Amino acid sequence: MRVLQKLFCKPRHDVQVGSHPITIRLRVLVVLTSQESPGSSEMAAILPQDQSPEWLAPEICFLDLRDRHELSPVAAFEPLRCMILEKLNLARTEQDQQGSLFSAVHLAVF
Repeated sequence: MRVLQKLFCKPRHDVQVGSHPITIRLRVLVVLTSQESPGSSEMAAILPQDQSPEWLAPEICFLDLRDRHELSPVAAFEPLRCMILEKLNLARTEQDQQGSLFSAVHLAVF
């Protein structure tokens, strides 16, 4: 939780993907897998209350996979796969509309 708090409080020029500073708004997906992890409501409490940093997308998603630990790895992480595909499709649609699809640098880091 402290790592997320530090991330959310950083200015844009201090946030990096790999060794590249970000130049676009990020979408954040927090995946809870450990039984000791706080719940999504506790995680939401660490978000900035007044205003999110300008680099952070207004949508921060929490995905709780803690109750799926008895399933096979494929079944346990299927909601994560679906959510990532959904967010990628949404990002691609938005970037296509704005004329700014992923660059080679983005794809290499991803």
